[in-house]
Amino acid sequence: MKLRFLSMTFCAITLCSPLLASLSGCAGEPSQPEQTAAKQMAAEPATATGLRHAFAPYFLLGTALSQAQISGAESSIQPLLAQHFNSLTAANLMKWENIEPVEGQFDFSGSDALVALAKAQGSVVIGHTLLWHQQTPAWVFLGPDGQPASKALLLERLSRHIQTVVGRYRGQIKGWDVVNEALNEDGSLRNSEWRQILGDDYILTAFRLAQEADPAVELYYNDFNLYKPEKRQGVLRLVKQLQDAGIRVAGIGMQGHYGLQSPLLSEVEDSIRAYAATGAQVMITELDISVLPWPEQVAGGAEISHKLALEQKLNPYVAGLPADVAAQHSQRYVDLFRLFLKYQASINRVTLWGVHDAESWLNNFPMLGRTDYPLLFDRQQQAKPAVAALTQLAQQFGTSCAVVQVNQTGYLPSASKQALVQGAIAPQQFRIFDASGTVVFAGQSSAPADWALAAEKVATLDFSALQQPGFYQLQLQNDCPLTPFRVAPAVYSAVHDGAIKAFYFNRASTALSPEHAGPYARAAGHPDEQVIVHASAASASRPAGTQFSAPKGWYDAGDYNKYVVNSGVSTYTLLQAYSDFPAFYANRQWQIPESGLGSAKNAMPDLLAEVQWNLDWLRAMQDPFDGGVYHKLTNLTFDGVVMPKDASKPRFVVQKTTAAALNYAAVMAKASRVLAAFPADRAQAAGYATRAADYAQSAEAAWRWALAHPDVVYRQPADVKTGAYGDDVLSDEFAFAAGALYLQNGRADYLAAFEAFRQKAGPLQVAGWANPLALVVAELAATPVVPAALRATLQQQMTGLANEFVRQQQQSPAALALVESDFVWGSNAVALNKAMLLLQSARLSGTDAIGNSQRQQYQQAAQGLVDYVLGRNPTGYSYVSGFGSKTPQHLHHRPSEADGVTAPVPGWLAGGANPGQQDGCVYPSKAPAKSYSDTECSYASNEVAINWNAPLVYVLAALLN
Repeated sequence: MKLRFLSMTFCAITLCSPLLASLSGCAGEPSQPEQTAAKQMAAEPATATGLRHAFAPYFLLGTALSQAQISGAESSIQPLLAQHFNSLTAANLMKWENIEPVEGQFDFSGSDALVALAKAQGSVVIGHTLLWHQQTPAWVFLGPDGQPASKALLLERLSRHIQTVVGRYRGQIKGWDVVNEALNEDGSLRNSEWRQILGDDYILTAFRLAQEADPAVELYYNDFNLYKPEKRQGVLRLVKQLQDAGIRVAGIGMQGHYGLQSPLLSEVEDSIRAYAATGAQVMITELDISVLPWPEQVAGGAEISHKLALEQKLNPYVAGLPADVAAQHSQRYVDLFRLFLKYQASINRVTLWGVHDAESWLNNFPMLGRTDYPLLFDRQQQAKPAVAALTQLAQQFGTSCAVVQVNQTGYLPSASKQALVQGAIAPQQFRIFDASGTVVFAGQSSAPADWALAAEKVATLDFSALQQPGFYQLQLQNDCPLTPFRVAPAVYSAVHDGAIKAFYFNRASTALSPEHAGPYARAAGHPDEQVIVHASAASASRPAGTQFSAPKGWYDAGDYNKYVVNSGVSTYTLLQAYSDFPAFYANRQWQIPESGLGSAKNAMPDLLAEVQWNLDWLRAMQDPFDGGVYHKLTNLTFDGVVMPKDASKPRFVVQKTTAAALNYAAVMAKASRVLAAFPADRAQAAGYATRAADYAQSAEAAWRWALAHPDVVYRQPADVKTGAYGDDVLSDEFAFAAGALYLQNGRADYLAAFEAFRQKAGPLQVAGWANPLALVVAELAATPVVPAALRATLQQQMTGLANEFVRQQQQSPAALALVESDFVWGSNAVALNKAMLLLQSARLSGTDAIGNSQRQQYQQAAQGLVDYVLGRNPTGYSYVSGFGSKTPQHLHHRPSEADGVTAPVPGWLAGGANPGQQDGCVYPSKAPAKSYSDTECSYASNEVAINWNAPLVYVLAALLN
């Protein structure tokens, strides 16, 4: 079943081992927070019958309401709304003449009532409309002297109107028809008063103002006759101009004022396909089907300036609708909805322009006094036969079709491209259409086979040969839905930037400004300037109760605490991404306060600036008196579901541990090396040289402490209930730190220590917070100064593990390098850490370690794991919030739950399927690959964590390079 969710692309934008998954310390610690101000979907469930229920798997079904219906004067329609519609629009009450009839005097009574009604009905609200050439008071366009208003005055009025109206309903309205009907039939700009005074860019201005007023709301362009080729091209030009200017055009509204024969279904389909290719969602708005003959002098559509005298020959059904015409009317609705269902992956809403025939505007258009029958309910508010026919159509749609899952972000032109097929019992023929509807690829799936991890038969579709960039739709049988996907060279750029921007959103000790955080702006919390030394961390130099300052850093996961071991592996991974792809990151920005390479504000690339925020905190976690490192900085218990500013419990540093000291040593050594590599003049000016030297000595001090305290493992004090990140096996951490220190200073004793501890650690494992060794092994294996014999050994270890992952992929019916033991707490990070090792192994190309054939196998296996995380999986979720057509909406992440914004903070990787289900929430399945619950309750499958996002960032950077 495909659900439709808000998809944010705002980019202004822990891994638990199988043995440790059930222990405290894994990201997603069962915190049992106090349930205060948790964000809810806030609606009574719709009745299980009716159109809204039937079409819920595919798209929203909406209607437009009159003033009487919104106010409650026509209360008889309430049951119809509750049963059949889950999206409500005011037909007229939110237009300028009603909401601001007099300058500066706003009447929100009607729109407030609509919002309240929608909340009571469990529906969303669509705002209609902010700018239109009709139903706008004359004063808007006039100056004080009665002459046409100046550009400055009209712009001032437009700005105030949009800021006031959109601002009032921020977080309460799903989307706005920002501009309505701005094009002529030939696709040119209508010469309205808006255009005459403000110029050709007035549409861009309106969209920009709306985006500033509510950065999270969806913004739409809405117009009639958009099935016509000339007007279609005009819309495509307009949308591209808006997108090129940085506007998030979320949807294109195709008004559906249709007749029994016109337009042709093929004309509507051509436009749906073309609009979907823009990346915006398609919405069928203002749908009604007139049964009356149309005046020859009127071109159709909704040009309300037409006001013709009544002609009885054009009003033939005053006494009632003949049965044969009623049947045509019903069939027309069925035919249109069958088309909409075919493109359900690209259509997110269908809105009827009215509830019942008696209130339809078509009774008075294009001439007054006609009797039309355009809607689904008659004048007595009884359902027409079309309602039952549409319900049956929705219930039966696709029941004979297998389900296709693709990478919802898309595919690189030269990369492997596969889709997952669920529910097939025989090989499936498939076709791929381009944006024009031309078949550009055809093939057959693999033979369906049992995939135990999903407890079902699956098959794969391979279309790797399709390399031309573009927008495509994949279809199995003729009557099956189309599945859209994109091929582009930079297809992962936005999700990469979103994944790294997520770290900014999780910064501690600072406010997030609207300039950088958009709708996710928040006040500062957890200054951590008076951190208390817990009894478990006490020393002679810092006895229990001592206070010191340790601000900054990243909140670890869904909670507000900070843990050195998990922060260490995350920071190292990000630093490695910079080391491996310096040119990619040199000028790459994602709108954080430090953005501006080489400017007076900052000389650091954004990636290093983000990492520096965490390094500043880590540096404070070392005891300056003995070199030991505190294991974590936390409350004694988890915070409730509140924003950071409202979380005011005392903060403690808890216990020094060997694992914390070694993770710290590795990260500081790595950071020292990265900063020291900058050109001397730039490094000196930015203070890099001083930091590099400080980090190096700090790392060695932590190493010495660890050697003197080789087995101090974390033991949770009785009064501390936050995450433990406990690890009793430390040989891998010793090797991790020794290897990083050797790479930093080249000392032979560190290399010897690395080799001794590496051998003690045993076979190489995929990286994670409890076993970070693979991170430094990958770097040593690719570093020429490492002795040749050792380098060859490390390369063999890496390729041996990579070959095992390739074998897993080749043996999987789903063509995925995943096995049952991978489905633990943070399974998505297991997949991405596997992908990272595969891509690091592929980077050994050109050495004796691998040949081109192996390199391609490694890249294909890694691509499959990225596909899995981004949608090619049996849940159908793209697991990165805000990126994909079906993404997590209810992350276990306190800011996302408490901020009052409907959509969660974008860019976060959800933990993923976990059959352990340690949280006791409701899950749809126990099958390992389906055991995922998109609920705030589910910390075992739906929490976020910095060390889950870090390999996502690395892997996407590697693919883009």
